[in-house]
Amino acid sequence: MARSPQGQPVIVQAGSSELGRDLAAQTAEVVFTAQTSLASAQAFYAGLKGRLARYGRSADSLKIMPGVFVVVGRTESEARKNMKRFSH
Repeated sequence: MARSPQGQPVIVQAGSSELGRDLAAQTAEVVFTAQTSLASAQAFYAGLKGRLARYGRSADSLKIMPGVFVVVGRTESEARKNMKRFSH
């Protein structure tokens, strides 16, 4: 198997806590996160990318992989009720 372009395993961090975000900003090449709304995903992205400069890193040095939060129900109404139940 050929060596990866960076010459070492990819460093991936998962989690959205404050400590996790700082760890990702300091060390990770990829961060995995699952947000429950477009607004929270945009805020997560902007906040994490904004932390990189503190550690001498460019915004391009970290990729963010969004997760998907799927909620189902027999009807849209039921799915919305399920979403409220799972988002707490």
